[in-house]
Amino acid sequence: ASTFTAIGVLGSFTVPYFTGPNSPKMLGVDIQNFFAAYNQPQQSIVFAVVVFALASALAYGISDFVGGIASRRVAALRVVLVSYPVAMVLLGLLAVGVGGTISPPAILWGALCGVSQAFGVWWFYAALGAGPISVVSPLTAVLVAAVPVGAGMALGERPGTVATVGTLLALV
Repeated sequence: ASTFTAIGVLGSFTVPYFTGPNSPKMLGVDIQNFFAAYNQPQQSIVFAVVVFALASALAYGISDFVGGIASRRVAALRVVLVSYPVAMVLLGLLAVGVGGTISPPAILWGALCGVSQAFGVWWFYAALGAGPISVVSPLTAVLVAAVPVGAGMALGERPGTVATVGTLLALV
């Protein structure tokens, strides 16, 4: 549950970039403002990416390991049925503390994403419980990353050289 909360916290820091100028200031925006004050906007972007990438990798790694171990001891569905309500309460408390506006489309999209993610995590934990964590976790991570890359390319985006090399290295 704490891993889901950590992932939610990191996500809440990056959401203001997608919601526009009316959003509250969060960690990512503050990092950019701090370095922009010193006329180093590129450094702010690099620092934010590194911080979020490391924190995300740590949170997902812990979640995969703990979820896989728990799924070997009890059924994967039971792990999800216990961890998701706890994470929902913790994220709800965090959302009240952070603030913001709640709209019907946000509730609808949040509910749809929550339900679909619950099924995805259930199947993921079942795979972790059945196979070696060292194989299932990285393979799933690459497959999950392939969906947005494939969608972006289908919509006409073309990655640069560094992104292409990184994608190919992830597939190897």
